[in-house]
Amino acid sequence: MPRILTRSHALKTRAINLLAHWVGGCVLCGSHRARADYSSRLCAVCDAQMLGRTQHRCAGCAAALTTNDHLCLSCQQKPHAFSASHAFSSYKGLAAQLILRYKFHHDLSLAPLLTDITQHGLSCVSSEFDCIIPVPQFDALTHSRGFIPLAHILHSVNPHALVRQPQTPIILPNALMRLHHAQLQVGADKAARREQVKGAFAATIDLTGRQVLLVDDVYTSGATLNEAARICLSAGAQSVAVWVLARAGRI
Repeated sequence: MPRILTRSHALKTRAINLLAHWVGGCVLCGSHRARADYSSRLCAVCDAQMLGRTQHRCAGCAAALTTNDHLCLSCQQKPHAFSASHAFSSYKGLAAQLILRYKFHHDLSLAPLLTDITQHGLSCVSSEFDCIIPVPQFDALTHSRGFIPLAHILHSVNPHALVRQPQTPIILPNALMRLHHAQLQVGADKAARREQVKGAFAATIDLTGRQVLLVDDVYTSGATLNEAARICLSAGAQSVAVWVLARAGRI
């Protein structure tokens, strides 16, 4: 298993975050104004750019709905392998900027803020779960990026603080492995995307009886999450729900 970060890089990042904690202020604008309700690292003004947090969403795919329906028409007609989806925000505005800067521009200074968001988001999940499994990335991406974005965030999440769950969930960072990473064609529809991710994952442990919460950064078409959920169920999982940092618009 590749190391998430080199020791020197990890120590440097930790020192920067400790300094930010002592100095205080918003990590994005430096302001000492009122803070966001889920993180002391973000001011309320910057938090206002986190779009879609209070929007009513489909319980099946977390798509934003303009009605009070429980499920969108798509989920009513063709349910997913996972039973429910939860999203912290929409994939636009500040959420999109944070994810892009962290994941593709290696801005690790944003990791503590994203950890705060994840901690808060997991605490609000209504689905019951006893284990948290991140959607894995392909090894080639790990080598090119130098770290595993989701694993780096989950490493700092405190499962004991998830008090809504009947039992403290465990984090299983290596429960799934990625076998291939097909390049998704721009403009591909849902059927094409599902076909492209077939066989992309394998379970590395027995999940018999487990109530799984799959965690990913962005929900786009749901094809990747659906395939990962299918593999969890085939490995014996009792149920699979999904939580993501952000939900993109429909494809």
